[in-house]
Amino acid sequence: MPVDCDFLIAGAGAAGLYAANILIRNGFRVRVLERRAEPSTHSRSIGIHPPSLELLRELGLLESFLSEGIHVTTGRAMVMRGGAPCTGKPPKDGNKAAGKHRSVEDGDFNREQPDGGKTMRAGRSYRLELGSGVGTDLILTLPQHRTEALLEANLPEDLVLRRQTVIGFREQVDGISVETRCGDSGSSRVFNARYLLAADGMYSGLRGMIPVEWSGFTYPYPFCMGDFPDNTPFGAEAVIYLTPDGLVESFPLPGNLRRWVINLKPGARVRDDNDRNGRWHQLHATGPESGASADSMRVPDTTGIGREAGTTGIGREAGTAKPGLEHPGKEAAIAALCRTIGHRTGYTLEPGLAQMYSEFRAHRYTATSLYHGRVVLIGDAAHVISPIGGQGMNFEWGMIRSLADLAVKTDTGALLREASLQTYQHLGRSAARKYGRRAHFNTTMGLPGRHHHLLGAAVKLLMSAPLRRAVARRFTMR
Repeated sequence: MPVDCDFLIAGAGAAGLYAANILIRNGFRVRVLERRAEPSTHSRSIGIHPPSLELLRELGLLESFLSEGIHVTTGRAMVMRGGAPCTGKPPKDGNKAAGKHRSVEDGDFNREQPDGGKTMRAGRSYRLELGSGVGTDLILTLPQHRTEALLEANLPEDLVLRRQTVIGFREQVDGISVETRCGDSGSSRVFNARYLLAADGMYSGLRGMIPVEWSGFTYPYPFCMGDFPDNTPFGAEAVIYLTPDGLVESFPLPGNLRRWVINLKPGARVRDDNDRNGRWHQLHATGPESGASADSMRVPDTTGIGREAGTTGIGREAGTAKPGLEHPGKEAAIAALCRTIGHRTGYTLEPGLAQMYSEFRAHRYTATSLYHGRVVLIGDAAHVISPIGGQGMNFEWGMIRSLADLAVKTDTGALLREASLQTYQHLGRSAARKYGRRAHFNTTMGLPGRHHHLLGAAVKLLMSAPLRRAVARRFTMR
């Protein structure tokens, strides 16, 4: 059958756009379809690890990425002791830290109370070298919308077609016909390709059109995150706080911003930004955060807001300047996020300065088969692992790179032999298990109230000289 392209990719996220770039580099004809009218401005994945930086080097994009992102070469684990690390009245200037570290070197650190009271012993700090900063020996932090923009800018003009929703397909002997509906006019269109790559995310509509199961689970505790002006002394360091009340992750971002991520106890009610239908999740009950009211991390139940086609988050249209800040109850939710961060770390964040806010839940799922006929699942349509630790997008790119290398060019176009698809599936399952286990550890290690003294001992062991290098390699996916 005559075809428009070798590979038709459904989804213009980080997975679909990387797939388009690497397949074009390998000499294949590609077309990308995207249901959204505009690229998302929501910042989700931010960490690009050394193996992924090498993949960008292959595409000639490394320098473009390095020039925009923050080069992270050190990380720090802050194991907090006791209850709140800082007490007393917050400072009048919300841009300043409520309690400043006297030292951020390895070893015990103290925190001065903001009202001029006595210095208290807050915890122990462990510094971890993550890379030299030379070439790709670093972790790059860059908001995902900028990652996607750089990948799309590297593609031929008009290769990405927007407002195109796949509504069905029909397989032929030597290709596949894919029908789409245009979001502007509602008219339909047919594309002919050798293969259809489903990169339409965790809630993949295409995966639902083929006979595969979606197997896994959702973690029983939610997360919240926000981007704020950086008021810490950490600079380009990534920092993890392990406290008796839960985990706090803190990462530098371009524009002198810092991302803060916290976990919550089961019982908190959040709206999952990753849920295409915008559904609310009520988790079964435990007590509130120490020092906060029972409803401090809840936002109003506005079931029915939902996501419409073309939106990229909670009641917001693509292109909004501050993603995630428009849903009802946002002020209370952001204020509660800031209170929790202050309680766990001692740093005071000003809610009105939030540049991004998001609520989400972590998942671990995999498709029972990664292909059926001429439909191949890639990215989050194939596997989902917890985002804590930032390895999901990176391992997905590695799998897409393997798939591109398995594709063969013939006189009639691209060919993926059955043995090649089975190899892709085997590699995908193996990688999903490997990185899924790592993400599971990252997700569960800082749960509120879970054997904090044992966690502190474990961190001390892992940061000992014999193991520290292995831990660094694990976190950087080497």
